[in-house]
Amino acid sequence: MNEKIEKALKIIIKKLDGLNYVLIGSVNLYIQGINVKPRDIDILTNSDEINKIIKILKEYQTKEMYFDKSEGRNSYRVFFKINEIEIEVLGNVNNICRSKDSLDKKIFINYKGIEIPCMPFEDELEVYRKIGGEDKVRLIKDMNKELLFSNKLQRWMGRPICHKKYFYLDKWSFVHFVSGLILGFIFSCYFPINYAWLIVLGILIVYELFETAISGHLYRKELMINKVWDILIGMVGFFIIWLLL
Repeated sequence: MNEKIEKALKIIIKKLDGLNYVLIGSVNLYIQGINVKPRDIDILTNSDEINKIIKILKEYQTKEMYFDKSEGRNSYRVFFKINEIEIEVLGNVNNICRSKDSLDKKIFINYKGIEIPCMPFEDELEVYRKIGGEDKVRLIKDMNKELLFSNKLQRWMGRPICHKKYFYLDKWSFVHFVSGLILGFIFSCYFPINYAWLIVLGILIVYELFETAISGHLYRKELMINKVWDILIGMVGFFIIWLLL
């Protein structure tokens, strides 16, 4: 992916923090390990969020928003240009290739220290099948099996179980819960409860801060809220094991 696209992408990620959208198209595939050469950036959102995006990116807008019924798109479309890279935003209303709940499948992929909201490539594969993009379908299928497994595991773990504005629950949350159980068992055996819970809380906080710092998304409110929930879920595990002991 060329430098201009990366710079444009960083601007988008920072400015649209907290909004509900995902990357689709070639940039999305590239970030997930598919060997393609992106030329522009495609974004999927809904009919409500697209107006918020227009307001935020107004200085980069090149075309007025319009409703496109052609080829079953049935979506609002608007175009921007950042760092000479064209950005298309699609506000899904009733697209024949993408269901209304497509945004609920959103996963976050870490790309060069930035957490990027992406559409899982299994879903992209299905879209390309529907629109006849056989070249990209073959390209995805021909991926290295090890990379495919790694990405598939990451995407499966990152799929949200429950995703609300201030609440995010995925399979990694279960890992934090189990961690709380294990840490709770260990430290409750050696320390009084008034010390044990503080130690476990401190470990969870330090771990989340360290992970957040090295991934470079301290400024992202949505992801920081997710981290807080991970800590709370870990502490629930701790107090459950304490009650059982």
